[in-house]
Amino acid sequence: MKNSESEGVFLSKCYICGETATHEYKPNDLIERPLVVDPHFYLCSRCFEVARNKKSKPPAIDRTYWITQLRRSSKNKVFHCAITGIPLQTNNDSKPDYLSFDHLIPHSSHSRSFKKGDKIYTVVQGQPVAQLINDMKSDLSNQTFLELTQAILDSAKGDQKASEKLHSIITNSDFNFNRGNFKNTRFCKQCDLRFPAKTICPNCGK
Repeated sequence: MKNSESEGVFLSKCYICGETATHEYKPNDLIERPLVVDPHFYLCSRCFEVARNKKSKPPAIDRTYWITQLRRSSKNKVFHCAITGIPLQTNNDSKPDYLSFDHLIPHSSHSRSFKKGDKIYTVVQGQPVAQLINDMKSDLSNQTFLELTQAILDSAKGDQKASEKLHSIITNSDFNFNRGNFKNTRFCKQCDLRFPAKTICPNCGK
């Protein structure tokens, strides 16, 4: 399922940041249930690349919602993390402040379906966050992630109640944590070190 897009110089300003628009972009999920008045978005080159976001993992992105959240996070032509408010960059995805797409959790409460032709597609809403925050948050909801972070900070200071709350959070049956960062790794017990799969331990060489 491809989105409709065209390139050129338009009189309109970028829907996200206000710069001169160079692309006309119409996400397919905009057709049946638009969240904006116009049937398409005018975007500048930078925002166009961020809006298309080719690096996100499944499930599919609700691009209409994603674009509205990018606009919300853009201040003075700079994107900001939806959770921490820190400025984000879009040039180097190996850096912790890189703008990444974070699926809103739970998916069931932040998804919608639309029909195109004979097929029904389901897309999930997301928010722009720093790559480091995205990795830390994993499959937690915003609220659980913030509660967990605060409990860790308070527990580290010796707060017994915070420690009990932290234990309660992570042992709760509803706590869902995807150890996605460990799926493609190996662990060396001898060196107590984790490293990428299909490679040898950088410490002992095994």
